[in-house]
Amino acid sequence: MCLQGKAPDMAEVLICYSHTWNKELKRSPLSIVTALVDKIDMRKNIIYPDCDIKFTGHVTWVGKTSIEAKMHMSQYHDGAYTDVLDATFVMVARDPENKRAAFINPLKLESPEEEAIFQQGEINKKRRVELSTASLLKVAPTAEERTLIHNLFLNTLDTRTVSFRGRILPPNSVWMEDAKMKGLEICHPQERNIFNRIFGGFLMRKAYELGWANACAFAGCRPALVAVDDIVFRKPVEIGSMLLLSSQVCYTEGMHIQVRVHTEVLDPLTRQHSTTNVFHFTFRVEKDIPAVVPQSYGESMLYLDGKRHFDETMRSQVRNRLREIVGASTNWQDHQQVLVERVSLSQYLARSQDELPAKKMKDSMIEAHLPLGSQPVLREKYLNSHNSVRFGRILEDLDCLGVLICYSHTWNEELQRSPLSIVTALVDKIDMRQNIIYPDCDIKFTGHVTWVGKTSIEATMHMSQYQDGAYADVLDATFVMVARDPENKRAAFVNPLKPEGPEEVAIFHQGEINKKRRVELSTASLLKVAPTAEERTLIHNLFLNTLDTRRVSFRSRILPPNSVWMEDAKLKGLEICHPEERNIFNRIFGGFLMRKAYELGRANACAFAGCRPTVVAVDDILFRKPVEIGSLLLLSSQVCYTEGMYVQVRVHTEVLDPLTREHNTTNVFHFTFRLEKDVPAVVPQSYGGVRQKSTVQYISRPDLPKLAYRRVKGKSPGVVFLPGYGSNMTGQKAEALEEFCKSLGHAYLRFDYSGHGASEGVFSEGTIGTWKKDVLFMLDELAEGPQILVGSSMGGWLMLLAAIARPEKTKALVGISTAADHFVTAFKTLPIEVRKECEEKGVWTVPTKSNEEGMYTVSLDFLREAENHCILQSPIPITCPVRLIHGLKDEDVPWHISMQVAERVLSPDVDIILRRHGQHRMAEKDDIKLIVYTIDDLIDKLTTMV
Repeated sequence: MCLQGKAPDMAEVLICYSHTWNKELKRSPLSIVTALVDKIDMRKNIIYPDCDIKFTGHVTWVGKTSIEAKMHMSQYHDGAYTDVLDATFVMVARDPENKRAAFINPLKLESPEEEAIFQQGEINKKRRVELSTASLLKVAPTAEERTLIHNLFLNTLDTRTVSFRGRILPPNSVWMEDAKMKGLEICHPQERNIFNRIFGGFLMRKAYELGWANACAFAGCRPALVAVDDIVFRKPVEIGSMLLLSSQVCYTEGMHIQVRVHTEVLDPLTRQHSTTNVFHFTFRVEKDIPAVVPQSYGESMLYLDGKRHFDETMRSQVRNRLREIVGASTNWQDHQQVLVERVSLSQYLARSQDELPAKKMKDSMIEAHLPLGSQPVLREKYLNSHNSVRFGRILEDLDCLGVLICYSHTWNEELQRSPLSIVTALVDKIDMRQNIIYPDCDIKFTGHVTWVGKTSIEATMHMSQYQDGAYADVLDATFVMVARDPENKRAAFVNPLKPEGPEEVAIFHQGEINKKRRVELSTASLLKVAPTAEERTLIHNLFLNTLDTRRVSFRSRILPPNSVWMEDAKLKGLEICHPEERNIFNRIFGGFLMRKAYELGRANACAFAGCRPTVVAVDDILFRKPVEIGSLLLLSSQVCYTEGMYVQVRVHTEVLDPLTREHNTTNVFHFTFRLEKDVPAVVPQSYGGVRQKSTVQYISRPDLPKLAYRRVKGKSPGVVFLPGYGSNMTGQKAEALEEFCKSLGHAYLRFDYSGHGASEGVFSEGTIGTWKKDVLFMLDELAEGPQILVGSSMGGWLMLLAAIARPEKTKALVGISTAADHFVTAFKTLPIEVRKECEEKGVWTVPTKSNEEGMYTVSLDFLREAENHCILQSPIPITCPVRLIHGLKDEDVPWHISMQVAERVLSPDVDIILRRHGQHRMAEKDDIKLIVYTIDDLIDKLTTMV
């Protein structure tokens, strides 16, 4: 039923009675009451007092005893009705005495549009259940929320006193205790509903007015309502009740205020308080407002609850819709269980495309809005430092929308979840129609399927932006998606596409042309086919232009004027792929990869040209293989061609396995940028432009053995790796750290102690003192600026000695199976008869699993000299950050040595990481990942401190 002309506070009840009406009865046996106001979204901030208002609404979803009703309000102004608000209410049916639930009529759907509306009702129901189970009254705050509250607490501590009770209010802030407003209503019969209880609309009106007044008093100006969210009707209010209303500003952000109004009935006789309703309102004012700061734990929970409601109001619904379609979990810890559940969906896959009904282009048509103008809180995520929109974020949105378009094309109304895994295979083209994307104007995305193969789908999207009273074109994008089975292991068939009309036939034909072009480009790839005669001539001429004409040699190369070697036009980065960036299939989100690649490519173009570039086109982005969560993703950007004011950048991404050092390409990206000036020519030096590895070099010392080393120059802080006893600089950990530092652009140094590896000297003549001098010499001569020392086993001992001797150079330490004092303490713990036998022989034979021989020997002279360098008997004067990683199954060096080191160092910043299954060498894949993550965190900490 569609309803017009009734007051909004009664409309939803009348809508539900219209749905359940039995024409054979004069009166309805049902008592229909409001259970929840799910959402009220304001489309317009001003409601005129002298213009007609129209309400329309109908039932959109039905359960067994509950009904969802949607209403729309518009107002006649300037000759037409304009949207004012959309509202979603949930009502429940009860018996005539309102004591128990009563069944209601099911809902019959008559068109695909109605089916889509009903499905959204199912999604809304599930979301309400999830929000209820995750309530802060039932579940503890998340780790992120706990950190937020703790930081708020720390910001209010009085640093002049060493006390948790000394609290001061930060600037431009207000205590939550001072952001309250209360009221009282005596509930007269005048406000009763048809069941002789107090009318729910009256309660909402009073709660809203109190919340609005509180927001007004808090901000010092009139607020505009943005949204009403999650109004809960817990119990009816009887006539004659004393209703206490309490309003609390519980969260603020920018120009937005989140207000929570709590209502309860007071029994004057027993003084018992019974909660009846909770209301959530989001307001906006025309200026930035103070932050609201909690003082108690209860206020902190109100703060988090307000933030959750605020975030829910502002959050985009596209990814949530995708999760509902595939049944993906929002909890990373549940991903394995979800994967098991999705396997059962394989039974719904089509065995051929002929089994699937053809779909129309309009079936997949989607329009999505990004309200940057009307919801300024969203701008923070999209804004860059130049006050324009981050194009990388737009790439993320396009990727989400492309997948949703394809799911809309393949959607089967009879299934609650799609059995398909639809993933991005290729970004065929993104053409920019406008160079500027404004950060304060609303954006609209539209798109639909334009071509379909057996298992692949082409989706074309259009983006426009509202400016000067109209939407202007910004870009056109063409994505190619592929459908796979629920486990994402093999291809799956998709619905064919049935074009309607000459225009759609032409669009589909263009899709066929695009497919043919992609095949031709793939077969003509330089990875498969030699360059053409014209291309070979071009490369040879470039080569001839770089030869030094004064010498008769192909190796003498000079750089032509106004040119740059390709080797000097690179920029690299590394991303540790955390669960936060996962997609609905618990792999890393393709949009995230595109954003990171674009931002690196743009930075490279900017550094190359010396001014800000503008993206002109995105072309031929290949998704070769998925990126797993936890991967080390290496990004390499190369300016590969320039012409006039244009720069062509290629970004290559690959996953590095730290254990095997194997690199697997995941993506290749191509970006075209334009500058406001002519740019230098980029010139290749080699045939393929192969990356140079660090080479072994030697450094001489007067009267001492030469030391072999490998060094990568880069930015500070640098990383220095110190290997263990009898080890060298070519181990897995040392190699993996070089790759890591290269990817970030940080300096890295590794070397062999005298008598080790490629260095000169006799191993048996070495001592702890000798190798300590080696370390200090390398720090003094080759390590520039602050360093992070990484020591493995005995290298951990030398690391501590070096940090004591060179505190100005040492900014952080990472000890791996640290063997501080170990030779000395281990020998002293031997039985007396064993020690006497060793003293007679002059050597101690130590069993180990760390080498092929299963043992190594230590001279008694070595042990006596080592005693001079023991450090665990007194405080260790090291004050920089220290991280100690040790395996609980280390049979060579007990893990409690790392505990002793942690107890002795004076640094206030010490962490111990114990690996449950870790061995002494700490060379397993996950061990090396942990080491890399630890160093990455320290680099971030040190650079942030600077």
